[in-house]
Amino acid sequence: MTYDRGTPTRELFQQFREKCLPEKLSVKIKSANTMENAWTRLDAWFGDKNLFIKDLMQDIKNVSPIKDGDDERLMDYYMTLQAHIEEAHSAGALGMLLIPANVELMVLPLPTWEKRTWREAQGKLAAEDRPWYMSRFVNERLR
Repeated sequence: MTYDRGTPTRELFQQFREKCLPEKLSVKIKSANTMENAWTRLDAWFGDKNLFIKDLMQDIKNVSPIKDGDDERLMDYYMTLQAHIEEAHSAGALGMLLIPANVELMVLPLPTWEKRTWREAQGKLAAEDRPWYMSRFVNERLR
């Protein structure tokens, strides 16, 4: 209930996760990095899943295009996608996250060669399976 007003946002959020939430809930918001994001995601668990998906997609929409050869940034992006996919799955909202429009937004920042790999894989799948492949694609890329 009390904290130093000068506490950095990330540190305050970390303290909130560690000291104020049961472990089950703390794990569910692990990719949030501010109190605002944390509350949005907690609200989603107990209320409106649309807000939850909107919050996850906001993180993705804010990613600028990744240049060819920037492998470190690409891996960071894939780890973010993986965390968001896991959160949506745990919240029972994976279907809402992986709608075609959202998947296209997820692919948008990828470097040219990764987009090409994605498009080739998409061409081999039935239309109804394409969005669901994003989870598998991300996991394969991280391996």
